[in-house]
Amino acid sequence: MAKDLFSPSAAEDLYPDENVIYLITICTSEPMPSESRQIKFYIKPKDEKAKYVSITSLADFFQHLQLLLYQVCQEVEEREYKKTGRYPKAVIEHCDLVLKEITIASAGGAVELGDSQMGLPIPGGFEKTYGEQAIALTNDIFTVVREKDHIFPDLSPYVPDENRRKRVLSEVDKMWPEENSKYICEIATGSKHLKPMHPSRKPKIKQALETEIAPQDKIVYGRLIVVNYTKKHTCQIETSEGRYDCKYSPELVDLIKSNGNELVSITGKLTESKTILIKSESDLGRINKIPLDEIVIEETPKALKTSIDLSINFDKEDDTYTVENGDLNVFAISDDLKAAVESLKEQIGTIWVTFVKENPTNLTDSAITFRQFLIDLIGEEL
Repeated sequence: MAKDLFSPSAAEDLYPDENVIYLITICTSEPMPSESRQIKFYIKPKDEKAKYVSITSLADFFQHLQLLLYQVCQEVEEREYKKTGRYPKAVIEHCDLVLKEITIASAGGAVELGDSQMGLPIPGGFEKTYGEQAIALTNDIFTVVREKDHIFPDLSPYVPDENRRKRVLSEVDKMWPEENSKYICEIATGSKHLKPMHPSRKPKIKQALETEIAPQDKIVYGRLIVVNYTKKHTCQIETSEGRYDCKYSPELVDLIKSNGNELVSITGKLTESKTILIKSESDLGRINKIPLDEIVIEETPKALKTSIDLSINFDKEDDTYTVENGDLNVFAISDDLKAAVESLKEQIGTIWVTFVKENPTNLTDSAITFRQFLIDLIGEEL
């Protein structure tokens, strides 16, 4: 007699006997929908006589969509905004897009995250990966651009940093059709439903991009170098983020001279990318320590809840930096400050993995205390 597979007795037959020698696990949660990993698009010529979409237009659309997602991913990963330089390797890995499907003539199709990594299982599904979080946030950004009258301030809950917000909007602007565009464009970010990119919204986007951003306060730590007293009162400071240009008023020349080639902190207004304005003597001071705000765990930068102090020394004879932390017993020596600090980020990350991923039952009491200290640094065990 055939048994009803959905009856209670059939369900009981699925359970192993008490003395079974196998471990059996059943996952009843639904797999994460593919839409959360995809961005769909549709581009069609307005002119019914035009059969095809320009490959140049399509290439531009893809390029700026990818750059937009890289910027949003950095927001998701809580990375500091940088106007120049390459995107971090982890951001590219998490948010690189690949072509999933495409149709010719009217260009419709989808791109998808190339990263095959899935989030950890949670009740009702899976955690979103960084890439999936970036696509979800991109959808929020498009919703604001599509619906709000005051785009720039209304985007602040999603992209708080004004400089990154402007960069994100710039990429959106390059994707968005002009008012006289010959194409109809629609997009779906992490959703099944395509939504129009109305050309009538273009003036609002342009208006948002005209928003003036006030200079931000910035503190940098490093060595004051390339002091040129005759060239428009400028100097440079070599930091763990690279070199910054500094501008100062004529009455501060003696201050700059007396601190040339010394380790200093500079507080000032960031007037443009990597340019700081020094206004008074109190903006500059000697240092022997610099704060470390992130470490690198398995090639992924992780922000620290509380910064770590690194002792720093510069040998003027050898032109080398020695950077160390005695509590963690790590140090690095290099002729480049950025390289030395990056080395310590990786060393501390290796220590973090060694202790935090070890079973606490295998550790001594002092090692367990140290393990908890490392967990508290970033606020999670990963």
